[in-house]
Amino acid sequence: MSACPRKVRGDRGTENKDIADMQSVLIPYGTFVYGASTGNQRIEAFWRHLRMECCQFWIEFFGHLRDIGEFSGDIIDKNLVQFVFMNFVQNDINKAVSVWNTHRIRPTKNGNVPAGKPCILYCLPELNGTKDYSVEADQHVLQICRNQCLFNRNTPNDSDMHALINLLMEENGLILPESVEEAYDLYVTLRLMVNQEIHIL
Repeated sequence: MSACPRKVRGDRGTENKDIADMQSVLIPYGTFVYGASTGNQRIEAFWRHLRMECCQFWIEFFGHLRDIGEFSGDIIDKNLVQFVFMNFVQNDINKAVSVWNTHRIRPTKNGNVPAGKPCILYCLPELNGTKDYSVEADQHVLQICRNQCLFNRNTPNDSDMHALINLLMEENGLILPESVEEAYDLYVTLRLMVNQEIHIL
């Protein structure tokens, strides 16, 4: 990343406070604008798409784990869910984003809404008579941000827990799952093993 939006607009939802903070660090002085949530139709359409394409399945799946007593929300369960299911969730999100980015936005009577595929509209704005509105961010500030971030690692946040899970996998001849069904079985097995190991200590 070397550039960011010239201006970002959002409503006063809790998640937008973090976006506003990030934007003000990258491009200071009034580059985040708060507005009414009624102007969020485009992003809300994307969230609906993402939920329909993949998130609803995982919301229900993890809710079911909780309901049957297989997920308590403690540090062990959170780490196990990340270890076992993260690749499946990420793959589903990537597929949903790809479908969204390559779908065709139909022309409308509203001249403010461009038609075409989102990935092309974003990467080649000049094809639609507009320009790239991003602003170069200060490289020093970007490096500070990179140093402060934990980037996506398909490992649990707790390195000790990750080491224990890998040790149990190796000791017991367990392999990484290739399906959600196999992932569920592995999760239940590892959950039992990890809890036994921890309560022995």
